[in-house]
Amino acid sequence: MRPFRKWQGVFQSAVLFSLAIFLWPTEADGQQRHSYSARYGRRTNVQHGIFHSQQLNQDIEYSIYLPPSYYDQPQRCYPILYYIHGFDLRGKAHMDWVNWHLDATLDALITEGAVQEMIVVIPESFITGIVVDWGVPPERSMPVAVLTFPFRAVRGLFRSILDPTYFGSYLFIHRWNLEPADYAEVLIADFIPFIEKRYRAKEGVSHRAISGFSTGGYSSLSIAFRHPELFDSVSAHTPMLVPASPFSAEARDFFIEYDPQHVQHTTHQFIINLLKRIFINEETWDRHDPLTLASRQHLENLPTYIDVAELDKRGYDIGTSLLVQSLLERNVPVEFELVRGLPPHSNHTYPGYLNGRLIAELANGKTDEELNRFFNWRGVAPLINPDVQRIEYSLRFHSREFSQ
Repeated sequence: MRPFRKWQGVFQSAVLFSLAIFLWPTEADGQQRHSYSARYGRRTNVQHGIFHSQQLNQDIEYSIYLPPSYYDQPQRCYPILYYIHGFDLRGKAHMDWVNWHLDATLDALITEGAVQEMIVVIPESFITGIVVDWGVPPERSMPVAVLTFPFRAVRGLFRSILDPTYFGSYLFIHRWNLEPADYAEVLIADFIPFIEKRYRAKEGVSHRAISGFSTGGYSSLSIAFRHPELFDSVSAHTPMLVPASPFSAEARDFFIEYDPQHVQHTTHQFIINLLKRIFINEETWDRHDPLTLASRQHLENLPTYIDVAELDKRGYDIGTSLLVQSLLERNVPVEFELVRGLPPHSNHTYPGYLNGRLIAELANGKTDEELNRFFNWRGVAPLINPDVQRIEYSLRFHSREFSQ
């Protein structure tokens, strides 16, 4: 029995050794460390988290991209990019990075050595993507509120009859329980410290950047311009920049939306009314408006990247061009691209080109396998999604600006 037991022990040792070799993570396994996420419906290295804001007394969801070596190098810290999404009624825009396969894009850029490894955080930005310190309506004493209520009710009813979007903006804010609050302050004072304490972010301004799309692009510029001492760089894609306040007489000429049925731009009254409810007065608007801040703040040490579509259907190319001109005049380092070649009814976002042809045209009718074979891409959605390729530009930009 002893020889049998001896060889049995040898056999067991050999099996355990083989199993250890088989299960031991290879370099490629360690570099990716993806796992299946039921929330996102595929394998990814993006995680979901919740931050509870004491100031707002509510939970804020966020998605966070952790770079390939995050788990294999537990002593290593990384630069960090905060990305603010645009206006979104689904309440799930903080998941768009995964929906657009931008995690795979960033993986590929890191593997190629085109960008350095970084953490990317996408907080749920209160549906609107307008992360500012919302204005607070003036308080009325109880007697005044009671006495003026009939007048205010009749005035509100009259305004709603003349302009249904007036009442619509009121219902929108209350539907999403959006109370006046210092949302930008929550991001700066509470959310960022929470993230950088929980995850291994490099310390210091030279390793922190902020970016955003549309209303999120407006917010990223506003936050960075108000707090240039906190960020290494800032970028914005087709930001909501308008050379007039929603309270001005010129608002109807600049807050616009392209109407394909009438082949012209028309006033976007709902946005005007919504912004009035958010900012309350001109003073609060000026305190956050990137165009106004650019003429007041010292931004010479804040590298900035901005792109916008030519003839943007909401006219944001006008305000963006003015902002870029103002920054250049004040010697702020700016990279700017005006994306050309789009009709005015479809160009708040960008279509992306491949070898001079529209990707949407090239992708039409092809299966995922054909797209992967022809374009080395995983599916139709990220190919025709307009924002993916532009965000790749800002990732490269921030990677260059981060201190090595």
